[in-house]
Amino acid sequence: MATMTALQAPVQAPSNPFTTLPLETNQNIASLIEYDTDLCSFRLICRTTNDAVDADSCSFWRRRFLEHFERPVGESSLWKGVEGNLRFRNEYKKRRGCLKNGARFVSGETRRERECLEVVRGLVVDSFSEHNPTDNDGSEDKIYESINMTHLLRFLRVNNILNIFEPPKKKPSRFTTSTRRTDRSSTTPQQPSLLLRTLQVLGAPMLLSFEPHLLNRHYAYPDSQILVYSTATTHPIFHGCYGLDVNMEFVLHNLNFWKYHMLREAEATLFYAFQDLEDYERPRWWDGKLGQAGVLGRKWKGSYAYVNREEIVAVRAGRGEDEQIQDEFAGEDQAFTFQDMQLQLVDDSPWPEVFERHLSSLNGPRGRGAFTRAQTRTTPANEIAHLKHRSFRFEGEGQDVTEQFLASGWLNALPKQSGIPGWQRMTMMKYFEDEESGVVDEGALWAYEGVVVPGGNVVVGRWWCPNEGVEGGEVYSGPFLLSCVDGPGDGVQGGEGEGGA
Repeated sequence: MATMTALQAPVQAPSNPFTTLPLETNQNIASLIEYDTDLCSFRLICRTTNDAVDADSCSFWRRRFLEHFERPVGESSLWKGVEGNLRFRNEYKKRRGCLKNGARFVSGETRRERECLEVVRGLVVDSFSEHNPTDNDGSEDKIYESINMTHLLRFLRVNNILNIFEPPKKKPSRFTTSTRRTDRSSTTPQQPSLLLRTLQVLGAPMLLSFEPHLLNRHYAYPDSQILVYSTATTHPIFHGCYGLDVNMEFVLHNLNFWKYHMLREAEATLFYAFQDLEDYERPRWWDGKLGQAGVLGRKWKGSYAYVNREEIVAVRAGRGEDEQIQDEFAGEDQAFTFQDMQLQLVDDSPWPEVFERHLSSLNGPRGRGAFTRAQTRTTPANEIAHLKHRSFRFEGEGQDVTEQFLASGWLNALPKQSGIPGWQRMTMMKYFEDEESGVVDEGALWAYEGVVVPGGNVVVGRWWCPNEGVEGGEVYSGPFLLSCVDGPGDGVQGGEGEGGA
């Protein structure tokens, strides 16, 4: 019997199922992919899956961005149409890459550092951008949770961006002989960028918290002690053209000073008092859009530090680096506690001329540097004119360790610092009145000038005694810190701007 060989048909390769699906379906599949690495693999499967991600005017990237981050603020026209979709794509890739890989922060000037700092700034500026306070009626299921803040806090914890004043790590040298000359430029650390310092100041709530990765890291305390007891002549809080630029170096040294006393248990000064505070009584993050001027909490807790008039001369001369000069707090030796204060925005209240003479609340901060062409471009003239109508008057009262006092002052809006809105200048006079006549005791005035960190929950700055000096004719002064401690139901006050600084 003849044998017949059957011709077998070639085996057909299985068809690609994605090629038969509509573009919208492939886009829905892509939107369900959680990890970016898996999204890249999906995109490389075939032309159809690639088009699902990159075609259709890149609309996929707009949706992908808004699933992981809050809507960008600023000019809405920049985020519309095809160009806006491309911007969403580029910003998404940039943010995800930086958040995943981070950077080693030293000066903020390397390409990688700059890119990460720009991402962090974007997270800050866009935080709470979709939050409408009127939508929250107080019920727990309507509490707004900022996606950007979640990313921001994680980034701050896993990177060294808040290791302020950390000395540069020295690389081992091949040369051990003492006769070899050292290249001075290789040993001098580069000054940190202004954006890095600005973001470190914004991190005040984490700096002044019991975060495990920061608890035992305290650097440059002697340097900070010198700066916080300096005068406005040597280290003004505000400088630059028009006196509208915050001296971030001074503010950061101020925070470093308080961090040392509140978080260093071995110092045995404010550690135990700070530890006993409730969470809401410690410095807190902002909980709304940045840039709202004239927002003021009602209840505040804080402290001021001082040394006696003989010791302050030694501190300013730098002798605190060789011998310990003990700081005192809140009005009494060995008090080691915090003071309480309540503030209230007022629409119409007389502002004593003697207060204005010492504080310059209406005429702008003192200690301004020389005007330069570059500084003039920092704050446009129209923005300065707008700031003049964003000043807010407040009155208050407080309790020291041993006595009650009154307070009166101003909040003055400041322009953006390193592209971040929401900064304010706070000036306040702490004073006492005669119980019978109600006349202000001009011989017992204490002036305060500080920076309100965006969000309005933290104020740091300098106090001074207008009527007393120390050796050499310099003013007697020191640092202070205030933290808003409004509890549930206290709310915040908002004011209508009046003419001012």
